[in-house]
This record gives sequence, structure tokens and C-alpha cells, in this order.
Amino acid sequence: MPTISTTNFRKAIVENETGTNGGVMSHEEFIEMPDLSLEEKTNGVTHKRKIFAHPIFTGEGIEANPNFPVLYVSIGDDNNEINSISSYMQPVSETSTQADWTTPARAYGCANIIGDINAGSTTVPITLKQNTMPIFLAGDKVCIYKLTKVVSPSNSISYTKDYDKKIYTIDSISGATITLTEPLQKSFVNDANDSLNLVSLYKYENIKATIDGVVVTSAAGLFNNAVISLNGQEAMSETYTLAFSTPTAGNIIGARFGALGSFNLASPISPSNPDHPSTKLFTIPTSAFSGTFAGGDNIVFTVHAASAAMAITRVTLPNTEALRDNFSPLAILEYG
Repeated sequence: MPTISTTNFRKAIVENETGTNGGVMSHEEFIEMPDLSLEEKTNGVTHKRKIFAHPIFTGEGIEANPNFPVLYVSIGDDNNEINSISSYMQPVSETSTQADWTTPARAYGCANIIGDINAGSTTVPITLKQNTMPIFLAGDKVCIYKLTKVVSPSNSISYTKDYDKKIYTIDSISGATITLTEPLQKSFVNDANDSLNLVSLYKYENIKATIDGVVVTSAAGLFNNAVISLNGQEAMSETYTLAFSTPTAGNIIGARFGALGSFNLASPISPSNPDHPSTKLFTIPTSAFSGTFAGGDNIVFTVHAASAAMAITRVTLPNTEALRDNFSPLAILEYG
């Protein structure tokens, strides 16, 4: 069974401040949210970005079906109350854009923990006030994550991390106190340079590259899409057309990529990603074709990448000061 060796976080194909922001996954790595201008800090602004968790698999097989949560952490002095939360995550569909992202009934994020917490306790006091959009609900999976700021003699800043590998379940919520279904296994000291957080986990399942939307336009040609080979690491979300110019040959066209070269039924069809020529988008063996095709025939199919889509919303309130330590790490924990 394949396992996750690492996870890339990739941009959506469009990044802007309009309703077209988002769409399918690109091949570019997601680095950070947009910088804030002085005007935006003064007047306040909301930025949204779509991010794809794109796991890289090792082991046998070219597809995997892992169960893993996204650990989403938002660090900063402005995330203590839900009305001024700096950022939150919501799961979205693969092809959605900002115009589709309505305010969710609940979101996923984190809250600062008040004071120290001790092994054996089942309660976690937090500063987050859940009076509009809940981050935590009974039954949610959570974990404890701590970042400690380290300032060197030259005033450079680095961070050390510590976390409880145990994943806990919320039993109940009363005001700003979270009660877990079982006691904490680890104690944490929460000093001035620490950011100790209760982090909500969102579990994505069934992450693998898939094919659907197969349409064969031919009087006598047959196509078996079940034998198409998709590499979960390299497959990209795209609609492809095999356009026959003769009974045995033609051209490969991507709705977004455009022309991807020619094909001949005598050989496997394996086009390269035009942005990364060393990677193959898919492989269709000769056995996928039967019957008799003709010039003018078409085969259309859609590939969905092995990825999990999420939208990150960052709210900057008016008259916000520069927060040097305000950032939002993303990580993957595999389990289950």
C-alpha cells in the first residue's frame, strides 16, 4: 500500500482578488499570502487564496487512498477572537472559484491556549470566542501544537516546534473551555515567547487521481478508459481530447494546456506536461482502443489530480499594525 512521503502545497491556476480567483491546481508551489500595502493595513482588507495539498506517494502502486488530516495553524496576536481572526480554512471543490466560496457554517483553524496545560487533564482553556463562525465543534479531531520564538544575539528570529502526536476528540465546549474525551498525554509550558495552540484537524479521504467524463464520438471505435495509467504524483486536472485525423493517428489537446503533441495507436500515448516536460500526464496503452476509428472521431476525458482543495481566508482589520510573527504554516499528518 503506498504511503505519503511528502506533501506539496500548490497554487490554484488563478490568483487575484476577483470572483475568478481559484480554479484547478497549477504545478507551482504555494508560498505565502499577498503582502499588505499601507492602505490595506489602514482600511482593512480580506484576502482569499485556494491551496491544494498534493501528496507524493512512495511504495507499490501509482495511486493511493490515504486518510490524513490537514493541520492548519494560524499564528498572530490578532487571531484570539473569532470577530478578528486572522485566517481560517474551509474545504472547497476542485474546480471552485472565489465566487463559489460563501461564508461557511463552520471553519477550521486554531486558538491560543491560556496558560500551561498538564498531562492527565481533559480540559483546554482557549482565548477564541465562538460567537459567529465556530472553529471547534463537539466530535472534532484536534491536536496541540507549540511554536517557540528564538531570538539570536544578532536579533534574527527562528522558531522551534513541539507538538503532541496524539490526536484528540472534543467531547464538549463550554464558553472558552474545550473538554476532550480522554486526558492529555503531554504537558506544555506556555511562556511569553511561546505560541501554544489548539488546532482543528480536517480529514481528507480518498486522495487519488481519477478519470471521468469520458465521451467517445465514433461510429465504430471503442475506448476502455479503465486501463489508463495515472501517476498520482504527476496527473494534473484537465480535460483532454484525442482528435483523430486518420483511423490510427491524431493529436492530443488539453482544454487548458492546448496542443500536447500527436499520437499513433501503434504505441502507448503518454504526453508530457508542457510546464514540466520531464513528467508524464498519463499513459494510455494500445489495448485501450478497439474497433475501427476514422478521421474526425474524438475521445474526450477529464482527469482529476490527486489533491485536496482548501480555501484560506485572511481578514486584516482596519488600523492593523505590522505583525512580524503573523504567519500560517500548513502541514500534513497522515493517520488512519
